[in-house]
Amino acid sequence: MQTNKIITVLGAGGHTGRFVIDLLERKGLTARAATRTGRFTDLLGRDRFCETLDFSDAAGLDGLMRGAHAVINCAGPFLDSAKPAIKAALRARVPYLACDGKRSGYLCGYRALGGECLSGHPGPNRAGRGFCPRYDP
Repeated sequence: MQTNKIITVLGAGGHTGRFVIDLLERKGLTARAATRTGRFTDLLGRDRFCETLDFSDAAGLDGLMRGAHAVINCAGPFLDSAKPAIKAALRARVPYLACDGKRSGYLCGYRALGGECLSGHPGPNRAGRGFCPRYDP
């Protein structure tokens, strides 16, 4: 099992975010939960420590990325959360995964960053890390 890997989960208190937290922890990873309200209840109904998330606060987002090995964005609406989350992940040089499964979230990130930092697209990735716009199970 993986240990000592920190994965920041934005929108951890939502439907998808709670499942992501559960899966990461079952895999032995450390999930850093973050919600807009600062409250988080896991799948078993337990109240858990949670970071407060504000997409308009770049320094706060940078703090959530600090020490993380990756970030998973489960916070909708993705048209609002994608751009600041992707920019923070790039500044922190960590991989970013959006789990919205919608083309709109991908396009928002692509356009916001000029298209040059997305894996599979022309141009170098300034962060030196991958960008995965969505996950389709």
